[in-house]
Amino acid sequence: MNPILLALAASVLFGLNMALIKMAIHRKPFVLNAIITFFTAAVVIWIFVLFGNANLPAISSLPYFVLAGILAPGLSAILNFESLKRAGVSITSSLLATAPLFSTVFAVYFLKERINLLIGFGTLSIILGIVLLSWFRPKKHIKLADLLLPLTAALLIGIGAVSSKFGLNISNLPLGGIAIAVTAGVITQFIFITALGKWHTISKNAYDLKYFVIAGIFVGIALISLFFALSLGDVVVIFPLSNTQTLFAILFSWLLFKEHDHITRHTLIGAAAIIIGASLISIGA
Repeated sequence: MNPILLALAASVLFGLNMALIKMAIHRKPFVLNAIITFFTAAVVIWIFVLFGNANLPAISSLPYFVLAGILAPGLSAILNFESLKRAGVSITSSLLATAPLFSTVFAVYFLKERINLLIGFGTLSIILGIVLLSWFRPKKHIKLADLLLPLTAALLIGIGAVSSKFGLNISNLPLGGIAIAVTAGVITQFIFITALGKWHTISKNAYDLKYFVIAGIFVGIALISLFFALSLGDVVVIFPLSNTQTLFAILFSWLLFKEHDHITRHTLIGAAAIIIGASLISIGA
């Protein structure tokens, strides 16, 4: 399997998830509905594990997968949903775009991965493209403190990616690894909701639930693809490519929900920057 193609496949599915979550948040803007999406993703992944007779990772690697799951999707998903509610899609997408920057810095420092000019410029081009795609869309008034939500989520996602790679370096069983990680994330969200006494905010009717559930199916498959890519390639290559999801989210919003307002000059420039960045990383890998 080609890790670059797997990373891009994950990005497409994450983009579809973002479009669906946007619809779900619009109808039911409660941050803790994130647990529905990731519980569904966990079920999908465990089905693959059970029917694929996949082995679980070695015990020595479990702390890394558990830590990755607690950070992302556990805490980062809650911060992401809250940011979508407070700051809107534009700000959230733009600041979440810094996640590959964090993951690259941590991967170079802790994993001793090598980065060349093509990968470096490609990563920066993808980040710039996502900012252009997101920033110049309509934004709501936000407090400065709200900016910390997506930035913190991006930091946690970056750390989580490196922690996952540590686990895969010890026990290269991506299907079992992502099953452990996502389960840890869902348990984290469960504890968070229970501690706050917020179960009453979770969507209960089928019409509202369907967006979160369908999104969870795509997230589950996307995470499987991402972990297989990480098992075969370096974080500095795979993670920036998998984070081109904003481009696909806008594409799906345009195709499925007829949101033509996204297509502007900045959109086209941002899309070009992302495509150029992905190409540079692919060549430099």
